[in-house]
Amino acid sequence: MAKSLRSKWVRKCKQEKRVRYHKKELASLFKLVEKANKNDVVVKDAAEVVREKAQKIQPAEPAGENSMETTSSGTTDEPVPTLRTLIKKTGTAPKWLHPRRLKKSKTLKKKKTKTSTRKDKFLG
Repeated sequence: MAKSLRSKWVRKCKQEKRVRYHKKELASLFKLVEKANKNDVVVKDAAEVVREKAQKIQPAEPAGENSMETTSSGTTDEPVPTLRTLIKKTGTAPKWLHPRRLKKSKTLKKKKTKTSTRKDKFLG
């Protein structure tokens, strides 16, 4: 898509920057590895760091009275929206929800209630 002279020039300059900064980046990485070797620091994988942080955030607690109290007091009494319609039981929707989607979900709800009442009439 980018075939103009200006875009070709920009791509060429970006390539030169990559080469120039690649040398600087390699040099800084070598310095970092040398420091780690001098201090006998074990370089960890990113996945290991994430696992350690997750364990610190959620320590394993034995099930008991204390754990039940923290979960019950930690929850709020706000109504939770349904995942399909994103409308709460109070009838409100989040601010970021597009009005078109809100209107569509309301019409679906009306259709659903109409069909359910019709079935009851025929069955009873």
